[in-house]
Amino acid sequence: MSGLDDARLESALRELASAIDWPDGDPSSPDLATRVRIRLIERRASTSLRSSLGWRHASPLRRALVLALAAALLLAALAGAAGLGLPGLRIILGEPSAPPRTASPTATATADAGVPGADLGLGQTMPIEEAASLIGRRIRLPADQRLGPPDAIFVDPARANQLALVWAPRSALPETSDPSVGLIVMSFDGTVRDGFFQKVVGDTSRLERVEVGGHPGWWITGEPHLFFYESPDGTLVDDDRRWVGDALIWSDGPTTYRIESAIGRAAAIAIAQSMP
Repeated sequence: MSGLDDARLESALRELASAIDWPDGDPSSPDLATRVRIRLIERRASTSLRSSLGWRHASPLRRALVLALAAALLLAALAGAAGLGLPGLRIILGEPSAPPRTASPTATATADAGVPGADLGLGQTMPIEEAASLIGRRIRLPADQRLGPPDAIFVDPARANQLALVWAPRSALPETSDPSVGLIVMSFDGTVRDGFFQKVVGDTSRLERVEVGGHPGWWITGEPHLFFYESPDGTLVDDDRRWVGDALIWSDGPTTYRIESAIGRAAAIAIAQSMP
């Protein structure tokens, strides 16, 4: 692809979309080829991502977006994939395949014995006031009185100011795949303008469209998921840690949130909507 300019690259992708034998889908929904063409058209109209420079001189975000689109096309052709998205987030159905690793998880994970989630590599533990100052945004806590304050707070500034609030298992929170964790509420910086997020799920996973406080989101169940995104500084970061449970993901303004638990969709959405 290094020899293609913008126009020729997009033309080649559109021709690829037309040539693919797309799988059948829900008759009431747009077919996959139409959805991919729509994305190509939308991208072409977005002048903020275009320049007169060639592919080799394109921004990391632009290159990542084009590669993600090409990956979506190939997944659709080979595994009946469908591209689904919400602001700042792209979800692709298909067999997981790891993207190129350009950054590793921050090596600040605590090894404090007895701290819930200490073995997950979520970052460095700290008091909530220090965490809020470090990430530069207000920390939204669930208002559910049964939860109480989080048992541990982790921050990983290198991962888009990732914040992880962790609760240990209790009567309202059954154990997840990590026996020390009953609930994780994560948040990180991210919008379409500042970066992109991608989550690849396998064919044994299930995605459901949901709504969280008027914002579109996704409820994801099944096998662990590969998650990667571009941080605001343009670094592509991939996260191959094992997840602790089912995931609820939604975006609210410039921040994306993720809840992981074993409490089910309705309870997870209720917790999300209780966060003022």
